[in-house]
Amino acid sequence: MLYRRGAYTLFSTIMTIALFVGLIVAPAYSRQQPLFYAATPSLACESAALTDRLYSADKHILSAEAAHRLHERQKNHCHTLTTDQLWEQLRVRGSLVEIRGVSPNNVDGLRLYVPQTRLTPLEPETSPRFSFSPITLSPIVHQPTLPPDLPFIGFGLYFVWRGIRSLRRRQRAWHIIRTLITTHSYTLFERRRQLLTPNSYGSTNPNRWRKEKETFCQSVLLPALRQKKLIQFWPMWKKRTDRFIESCTRRTTPKHPPSPTFEPPEPLSPSHDRALTSRMEPLDYERYCAQILQRAGWQTYVTPTGSDQGADIIATRRQVRLVVQCKLYSRPVGNKAVQEVFTACKYQRAQLAAVVSNAGYTRHARQLAASTGVYLLHHRQLANLDESTPQPGQASFL
Repeated sequence: MLYRRGAYTLFSTIMTIALFVGLIVAPAYSRQQPLFYAATPSLACESAALTDRLYSADKHILSAEAAHRLHERQKNHCHTLTTDQLWEQLRVRGSLVEIRGVSPNNVDGLRLYVPQTRLTPLEPETSPRFSFSPITLSPIVHQPTLPPDLPFIGFGLYFVWRGIRSLRRRQRAWHIIRTLITTHSYTLFERRRQLLTPNSYGSTNPNRWRKEKETFCQSVLLPALRQKKLIQFWPMWKKRTDRFIESCTRRTTPKHPPSPTFEPPEPLSPSHDRALTSRMEPLDYERYCAQILQRAGWQTYVTPTGSDQGADIIATRRQVRLVVQCKLYSRPVGNKAVQEVFTACKYQRAQLAAVVSNAGYTRHARQLAASTGVYLLHHRQLANLDESTPQPGQASFL
């Protein structure tokens, strides 16, 4: 994804530079066209309509007096083309052609309309209309000039580029916000459920959940935007962020973030299994059990240390929720673990609760588990939890 975004940015930059260079160079190349001159003095006007009035339908020139009177009436709009002026052809409109003056004689940039028959291509080597002295025998070279509106074109391109860049940065800011909310969706779901739990009188305090959302934004979202230098876009996404958090935390079954990877080996013999678990730390054992559940089709979430509320793993499959407490012991597990996971089951509103251990369970633990409905399992039994799970309180070990 980052590679594709970088390639798109590079492509956009190249296209913008190419467009800018093309707008600069194209007018210069457009000047490299054959030049024309008027073989005889002729009248031309700034509009095609006035030029049509100056010339009769059969293309004959009006009398000098009539042309002079018409020229006086249209003063400041018609001009006389002399034989020593140079013109370039822009476009053809019927019998008329639009021309633009080029230096010399102060006609550079002037645009007029004149009949095509009044113009003659300039051929310095053979044209009898121009007599060049030995000093001026060198070919006429027209130096291309930049268009007068080039600064406005440059400013326009700059603001277009700024607008596109701002739009892309704004979308990138929202992508970061959405990704972080999705990553922490399960934690937000749990915090919302905890903070909006009705009290003894059946009422809730929404201010606690509102403060929790503000804390999440201040501690997670804003630092990420500030690191990417996108903090200026936060005000425009603030309300949408709140709506997205609510939509994520109102789901019946939130998406769990992936548990830390601790790849369990293929099924081992009891001796090898004991050798493996003997080298583990308690946190590694929790991840090991979570991976076994994942292979069995459960979505698992390993709770952070110190905030598990008695549940080390929360797993979900086919709308069934399971809380697991993992005990990596060298002695039998007592009834305290059963009490903790039973309380966590009620707190998490789960349907199943289990204590998983590499060791056995005391008699009191089995009695309490039988009365509370808590499963007492060995970690090798997790793969068949819904198929060959013993009845609560009746743990079996292979």
